[in-house]
Amino acid sequence: IHEEYKDEILDTILKVNEETNLFNSEYLKQIYTLSSQRKFKQHLWTIFIFSKWFKKTYL
Repeated sequence: IHEEYKDEILDTILKVNEETNLFNSEYLKQIYTLSSQRKFKQHLWTIFIFSKWFKKTYL
């Protein structure tokens, strides 16, 4: 997912999180970093899809 979406993932997640404050921003950044090492990729993907939906629907 890092090759395909690059920084769009983190940008989208952080932007939505600024509006909602649902997650700890530092933890989101940590998940993003760990996913590049093939850890927590499913977590990152789930948060990314949620963020894209939320942004499209509410922002």
